[in-house]
Amino acid sequence: MPRRVSPRKKRRCDDDGQSVSTASPALDVNSVHFPQESVGSGSTEYAFSNNAGRRVRANSPSRELRAVYSHATPPIRFTTAVNEDTPAVVLELLERLPVGPEGVVPASVKDAIQEHFLLERIPEYAFGNASDFNASSEARTIFRLAKTSIQKARAYFEESKSEAPWPSLCSSVLEAAFQQPEFDGMVTGEDVQYSSINHSSLLPQVNATAVPTKKADLALAISNSWPAARPLYDAFCKAHPLQHLSQMSDPGVSRLVLPACVEAGEPGKSYLEASIQLGLWCFAGLTKLARMRTAVKSEAVRNRDLHTLDVLFRWTAIGMDWRLHVAYRDMTTGGVTVLGPLKCGGFQSVTDFFTLFKTAMLLAAWIKYHFWEEIRLVLENLC
Repeated sequence: MPRRVSPRKKRRCDDDGQSVSTASPALDVNSVHFPQESVGSGSTEYAFSNNAGRRVRANSPSRELRAVYSHATPPIRFTTAVNEDTPAVVLELLERLPVGPEGVVPASVKDAIQEHFLLERIPEYAFGNASDFNASSEARTIFRLAKTSIQKARAYFEESKSEAPWPSLCSSVLEAAFQQPEFDGMVTGEDVQYSSINHSSLLPQVNATAVPTKKADLALAISNSWPAARPLYDAFCKAHPLQHLSQMSDPGVSRLVLPACVEAGEPGKSYLEASIQLGLWCFAGLTKLARMRTAVKSEAVRNRDLHTLDVLFRWTAIGMDWRLHVAYRDMTTGGVTVLGPLKCGGFQSVTDFFTLFKTAMLLAAWIKYHFWEEIRLVLENLC
């Protein structure tokens, strides 16, 4: 008599079969309906029989989905360099970013670095003045954060910690950058690990089916506690209580504007998987911003060139290594192009930390003086 299986449990072979076809719940190739190839239409059978007895590398679901997205409707495409089609607003943003470590480390913390990081060798050109942090006392405060963050990152790596502690470490660094006096807490980090994209129509389609997706770990939002944003948020929610301002399903985060996101993970996390997750997140965000602009009643505002709203940025923070990406609307295909990875520092050294911190501050300034000015016009006309 065959052994009965409880309906609450799966056979072990079922679990194994799922793990073969799916790298993670976020990347289920089987959920995309691909055209079926007939047995006699190609060389599939011959390829298998020809490879009999030989070891064959397993297909990567991340690579497969990345190829699928490039032909989705509209497509998501990845590029590593600018070209003649790169929008001017993206080039302007890139010009603001540090191209290297020159001047990123405040000279006022030089002695502290030599005391606490004995083996750290920082070239003289990496030291600058403390003007970026308004006072040497602020520079020392940030150095203490650098020391603590680097120590934690090294401990997580050496102890083979899981993904769990990495997002909070990343959030603490970005929050410190956004809390600098110039920004007055304008940007805040929101945990979106358990929040999904709120509507399938915000995602690219494959054979009329939304492609599978997983949320990011951390969304960077224009805070509803920021004095300039709160009145507009309140007015929008009163005028449109059922509408969302972002692509996320969480009730709180869905009513905030999200210009950026972070995907964090332990050192063993797949970069390709992380980049795909963030590519989908940015695609949904850019689609949402485009729909908001279309809904504006004022023809004057609707006809303005609000190019900043065609750009979102994102970080992958895998272990101690951070990479920046810029996602922008492709006007020729209606899809999204993701430019990156771009070096932006990390937790490997003091120099890397201050490069990351300066990058975060420069992007916060871009959000405040460019992105916010354009989204403010849209919100005012929607209320």
